[in-house]
Amino acid sequence: MISNALAQQKYRQDYQEMLHRVFYFNDGKSTDRALDFLQKLEHRDGK
Repeated sequence: MISNALAQQKYRQDYQEMLHRVFYFNDGKSTDRALDFLQKLEHRDGK
């Protein structure tokens, strides 16, 4: 089952997109993403 899943890579695109949407990703920009998210929340509330 694992070999088949790795061979098909059915969810590869989903995982790739998910990695760039979460705060923590080992690219050195986690803090920037978290701050951007908080700023968007602040602007969304009209503050």
